[in-house]
Amino acid sequence: SLRNGVIRSITMVSKFVPQFTHSTKRIQDFLTTDDKDSDLYSSSSDTSDGSKARIIEISNVTSCWSKSTDSFTLQDISISVEKGQVVGIIGPVGAGKSSLIMTLVKS
Repeated sequence: SLRNGVIRSITMVSKFVPQFTHSTKRIQDFLTTDDKDSDLYSSSSDTSDGSKARIIEISNVTSCWSKSTDSFTLQDISISVEKGQVVGIIGPVGAGKSSLIMTLVKS
């Protein structure tokens, strides 16, 4: 019984090691990349009224992977990112992180 428990635990941990390794590599790549457009991250305001300019804004967006499906990947998503903000998208596998990025890229 103890032996089976140890074997199950090792099996479960071995499933998470590749995900952890891949995620760590992506974070390291991001953190070591030189800023190509440092002006994008500047904290100065760009609007005449002194408010910060929004570089990304979507409101009530619904999207799906395929037009032939009735199932939506994302529903009623709203995001506003101002110049100078650093935003992280986190969540478990299948939560829609990549779908959100693809929606932003395509819009």
